[in-house]
Amino acid sequence: MTTTCHTISTIDREDPEPRLQRRGDAAAAVGPQRFVPELTRVLRWSGGVVLAAAAVAFMCQGVYALTPMTRHWIMLAICGLLGLLGVVTGTVLKEEKGARAFLGFAAAAFPVLASQLGAMFFSLFGRPPLGMPQPLVFSFLTSAKVASVAGLTLAIVVPVSYLAFSVLARSQAGLLTGVFTAANLIILLPLRGGMWAAAIITAAAGGIYWLDSARLRKDFRLDNFEGRVARLMLAAPLGVMVGRAFFYPVGATFYGIMLALGSAYVAFHWSRAAKKAGVRQLCRFAGLMGLVASWLICLLPVLNSMALGLGETVYLILLPISAILWIQSLMVDGSAGAGYRNAAAIVALLSVLAIVGIVVALATVAAGTLAGEKPVFVLGCLAATVSLGNFGLQAIKFHVNYAWVALALIGIGVIFSASLIEKGRTMQLIKGTALWGRLKVRSL
Repeated sequence: MTTTCHTISTIDREDPEPRLQRRGDAAAAVGPQRFVPELTRVLRWSGGVVLAAAAVAFMCQGVYALTPMTRHWIMLAICGLLGLLGVVTGTVLKEEKGARAFLGFAAAAFPVLASQLGAMFFSLFGRPPLGMPQPLVFSFLTSAKVASVAGLTLAIVVPVSYLAFSVLARSQAGLLTGVFTAANLIILLPLRGGMWAAAIITAAAGGIYWLDSARLRKDFRLDNFEGRVARLMLAAPLGVMVGRAFFYPVGATFYGIMLALGSAYVAFHWSRAAKKAGVRQLCRFAGLMGLVASWLICLLPVLNSMALGLGETVYLILLPISAILWIQSLMVDGSAGAGYRNAAAIVALLSVLAIVGIVVALATVAAGTLAGEKPVFVLGCLAATVSLGNFGLQAIKFHVNYAWVALALIGIGVIFSASLIEKGRTMQLIKGTALWGRLKVRSL
């Protein structure tokens, strides 16, 4: 056996041609099998990009030679055709990937059609602003016609969406279809004002995120590419609502709220979901900066329109920033969490100028005690000393008659809260926080 193996090895070394020929034959046999899936994937993605570009062009530009209603029927027909092709591809050709692609893009047409239906509903209640692109404007429609168009559209796209979610996420198809339909129906609301739009988008985004966290993310059967695509599709109606709002007059508050939503998602979701520590820190920092910027964007117009004193202005600027830092500290363990808590205490210390500062300082003392962070506790004590001293000087200087009443009420509240903690009345609330398990209440 040893002599035979040695002979084969010697032949291979002396004449490498047969060995190379065998490798070439194996590569030729395997090569096409490897190339075909790659090519089909490229073709599907390319077709999807083209369809997405067509949908965006449809919403923003459309075909000027056709009426808006005709364009809606054309888009609805394309949606139905994609759904039909998905069914034929899956049942006749037995090709699952193509079926998923067709049905997925058919369901993705739902937000586009909903944007058109929303324009129809809005035409019954208000007028579009000046400068609105003509393809986005519907006119001379009756309530009966809009209702019939909406009913027929929903009768087609809802079953198509259910088929799409059935092949993408079978275990949660019903739930995904219901939430996707509800999110698209929100687009139909004829509310376009800056605050109304911000409130609707915020509520829809919060509901979708809660549902994804509570149900969809916990389903291991959705932990694949198709499941992630199905979950991501729920955000498509939000994109339509945000994009549509920019065609209407919205103020700084709307921009601030939109920035806050995105920043909060980055700071509190991606900072935990990212696998690399550097990426997590970057997301956390970028999200915090975005939240601070969004608060200032919303606040500055209010400050310009109101005659506030220095103390109130400082409170409105710094206290929310301190709260943002403290909330972020609840999501982080170790030295990073302690750093955020210290930063929150320092920012709160900068705002202690009067009676509100005393409350903030005492809250900082309690937080430092609860978290076992000595720097936070010391800063809280320092803030309380500064606040009491400043409040006393203001009371003497301006003859503030209610000073003793305010201080008495604060003292009573502090003592009573200590009694509640001693009896364990507030332990249920404390146990519900993310810090429970590494924080301890200490008796003082």
